[in-house]
Amino acid sequence: MDHGLEKKVERLRKDLYELYKEDPTNPEVVKLSQELDELLNLLHKMDMHLS
Repeated sequence: MDHGLEKKVERLRKDLYELYKEDPTNPEVVKLSQELDELLNLLHKMDMHLS
């Protein structure tokens, strides 16, 4: 497992949550959510290759 990637995921998740709490209609929420999805998909693919 890539711990650097996991840290990026957690940081992005926290940023997304904070932004959403401030203003759920902010277009940046969608952007961060999409970035998080991409990272989570990458982590999943990496995990599948290690199994």
